[in-house]
Amino acid sequence: MVDKEKFYKTIKQEEELHPNYPWIEDEVWIPRFKALGEDEDDIIEFMDNADEYELWGIWPVYEELMSKFPSKKMDKAIDRFLENINKIRKVKFNND
Repeated sequence: MVDKEKFYKTIKQEEELHPNYPWIEDEVWIPRFKALGEDEDDIIEFMDNADEYELWGIWPVYEELMSKFPSKKMDKAIDRFLENINKIRKVKFNND
């Protein structure tokens, strides 16, 4: 099960840090990855239903998800995730 409270806490924590904070991986991204849990189906459902805020939260850890779950199901979920990220980028950059 995805621990959404812990997931959101790590996003908030990252927002408060300097962009070049040297321990961001250990103190923020690894706990965020762990907050996603062990259930591949739950993680995929969370990713598929993620809003923009959550998608950007997943961004730093999506490669670890690919390594942890080397399945076709996760590959397809990552493809959808990347499509959604690209849509957000297009909207953001077209509006700037």
